[in-house]
Amino acid sequence: MNKIKVITILIFIVSIFLIIISNSISKNNKINNNILATINKQKAFTQEISKNIFYIYKNKNTSPSQITSEVKYFTKDINNNKDKDSFLSNDITKQNHKIISLWNKFYLKVEAFKNLKKVKTAY
Repeated sequence: MNKIKVITILIFIVSIFLIIISNSISKNNKINNNILATINKQKAFTQEISKNIFYIYKNKNTSPSQITSEVKYFTKDINNNKDKDSFLSNDITKQNHKIISLWNKFYLKVEAFKNLKKVKTAY
């Protein structure tokens, strides 16, 4: 009888331990899913900007207004994600800073392209 009580208590403790681990894993999965969704949105924006650049390069008579709107959406998305950085781990915050620095380099090239598009020459 005593052994049954001990085994029952051990099973109960293990069950509580498994519930705690399950909740922890669930929370980590939610964070990872949010990060992946953000990365996919950022990737889609940069691909859309690149696609528009190639289209404008091939069709000289089009305006770069679509690029400007995509850049606005991307920067709005980045600003929304900065608010969420306080809840994320240190490694994720560092990765977000790397993404922002890469975005700044990409944005400079996009702006240089838009400025070149404004220049009209006889040649």
